[in-house]
Amino acid sequence: MPRWVIQHVLSLQTHFKVIVNRIGGLPLFFFVVAGTAIVWSMLRKRRLASSSDSQRSRTGRSSSLATVSRGVRGLDGVRRITVGLDTSISVVLQRDEASGLVSLDQSALASFSKLVSRFDVFIIVRVDNDESEEQVHEAFKASGLFQHGLNPLKIIFCETAVGRVSSVRQLEPHLHVDCDLVIVSELQRFIRKLLYVNMEGSGSSSIGPNVMECTSLDKLFE
Repeated sequence: MPRWVIQHVLSLQTHFKVIVNRIGGLPLFFFVVAGTAIVWSMLRKRRLASSSDSQRSRTGRSSSLATVSRGVRGLDGVRRITVGLDTSISVVLQRDEASGLVSLDQSALASFSKLVSRFDVFIIVRVDNDESEEQVHEAFKASGLFQHGLNPLKIIFCETAVGRVSSVRQLEPHLHVDCDLVIVSELQRFIRKLLYVNMEGSGSSSIGPNVMECTSLDKLFE
């Protein structure tokens, strides 16, 4: 029981001490019970008020996300976004062939910063080993995206395409972004909206009416 509740009960006991001494010890039990009930009622009201404030905060956050999504091409009503990445070729990651190190493509960083600052973004990266996982995490840390709204805990790693598909389905995003056409094709039956980033810039996905296509994230913010 919180300390302030105990203090209130003791205070009530003090106020009624004289009366109790005069009319006997039995009423003390009833006074304590009544005082405890009053204080517990006060505690319950405080908890309800706190819960109400928390709910308003969550509602405000959802409204804010919904507001910023308007005006971004094709993303009306979108709040949660998952982004599928590979260390070899992806929307924002790139691997240096000479050193083998993974870094973020600076040309795509501005658009990605807008994405993580405006939406609730989860990143699902397919990696081959623990070393690549560490490189990806350090690349995101060095990019400054954590300061723009990206939560480090929302960077998820997997080893296979099947693992990425499974992770996306569990997260149930409003939109999934991916440059892997096979994964987009697999998810189009389960996810409301998908964005296929065609890195080759040629051909057309023609997967389904819920799949958008572009050559880079910049197209979303034009």
